[in-house]
Amino acid sequence: MDKSNQVCLNGYYFQSGVKPNEVLGGLFSSIPNLNYWSYEALKELYIEGIKMVSDVVGKTNGAQKLIFYLPFTREGMLRRIYETILASEKLSTLPGFGLSNSFGDKLKGNPEIHSIYKKGN
Repeated sequence: MDKSNQVCLNGYYFQSGVKPNEVLGGLFSSIPNLNYWSYEALKELYIEGIKMVSDVVGKTNGAQKLIFYLPFTREGMLRRIYETILASEKLSTLPGFGLSNSFGDKLKGNPEIHSIYKKGN
């Protein structure tokens, strides 16, 4: 395999010209047992992963924005990391869809993730 036009990150090779989110998703998917990590460890992994990929790939557009808007909970960090993995494999949620009601109001949320109906009593 010709590795002259590839980027190596933690032993994984990516084609040169690869998008940063694909490298970041590959990095996150190579780490086992993320479900057992603490919030602080997940946060550090996410931030340092973004910095490392920005340095290796050479594109820093949007990296600071991803770091600035971090979730405040462990579950939120896990969701962000798994969404990054899915997006890198082109399996993320569909963009451009929104919620609205019968009055035409625009509601915050993604219909693939959030329900507009309450469950239970």
